Amino acid sequence: MEKKVKAKIHVSRLIFTLLLATLVFFFHLKLKESPSEKQLNQLAGFFAKPRLLTGITAPSFETTLLSGEKFRLAEVAGRKCVILNFFATWCEPCRREMPGLNKFYQRYSRQDVYLLGICSESREKVERFIQEEKVSFPVALDDGQVEEKFAIDSYPTTVVIDARGKVVLYQTGAIYNTAVTLEPEVNRTLSDLRKGRGISQEEFVRASRLEAEAGVWPGSKKKKELSEQEKRLARKIYCPRGCGKNLLECNCSMCKKAIEEMKTELAAGLSEEQVVKKINTRYCSEK
Repeated sequence: MEKKVKAKIHVSRLIFTLLLATLVFFFHLKLKESPSEKQLNQLAGFFAKPRLLTGITAPSFETTLLSGEKFRLAEVAGRKCVILNFFATWCEPCRREMPGLNKFYQRYSRQDVYLLGICSESREKVERFIQEEKVSFPVALDDGQVEEKFAIDSYPTTVVIDARGKVVLYQTGAIYNTAVTLEPEVNRTLSDLRKGRGISQEEFVRASRLEAEAGVWPGSKKKKELSEQEKRLARKIYCPRGCGKNLLECNCSMCKKAIEEMKTELAAGLSEEQVVKKINTRYCSEK
C-alpha cells in the first residue's frame, strides 16, 4: 500500500513538473519578439551563401600588400592553394582566430600555400592590429573592391581557392580548429598541384571573367547609381568603422550596407535630418 502511495506521489510530481515546463515554454514564446522579415532574410543568406559560392571560379583581383608588393590572384591561382582571410581590426572573433591561423601558416608556409589577410581599414589601424596579434602571414590593404567581389558582409570570412581556381571553402565566422576546417581542402589542393592539375593563368582569367559577366558573384552585379539626394545624405553619414570618411568616400562593405539602410529609411518617409541622425547613431559614428 505504501509503495502505491509513493508511486502516485512520484507520478503527480512528474506531471506537475511537465505542466510547469510547458507553461514556462509557452510563456517564453509569448514574450519573445518574433524575428523581422529582414532578419529572416539575412539569416537565410548567411546559411545559403557558402552553398551558392562554393564550386565556382574565384573572381580575379589585384591588391597591394603592406610591404608595397602587388598580389595578383591570376598569377598565383593554379600554382598554390590560396587562402583569403577577410578581417576587421575591431572584430573580436577575428582576433580570437589569429593564433590558430598563425600556427597554420607556420606549418604550411613552406609548401604551395598562400595565406593572405585582407582588410579595408587604414594602414595605421591594420599595422597596429598585426603587431598586437603577431600576424605572421602577408596582409593586403583593400579599398573595398576585393570585399565586394567576394560578397563579404561579415567578419571574419575565409575563402579557400583550389588548384583549378575554384572556391572550395567559404567560411563565415571564426576558425578555431584549422585541422578540421582548413587542412582537408588544403591537403586535397596540394595533392592536385603535385599531380599537375593546376589551372593555367590564361584559363583562370577566362573562367573568372565569364562567371563575373554572368553575374555569378553578387559583387560583380552592376550597382544602381545613387540619386542626388542620396549622395547628399551619404556625405553626411560616416563610415561605421570609424575611419573618418563618409559613405561616399569609403567603399567598404559596411558603408555599402549603411547606404542601403539609408535608402530604406528615406523610403519610409523620414526627413533627411532624421535619416542622417538615425544611421550615424545606429553605428555610433555621429560626429
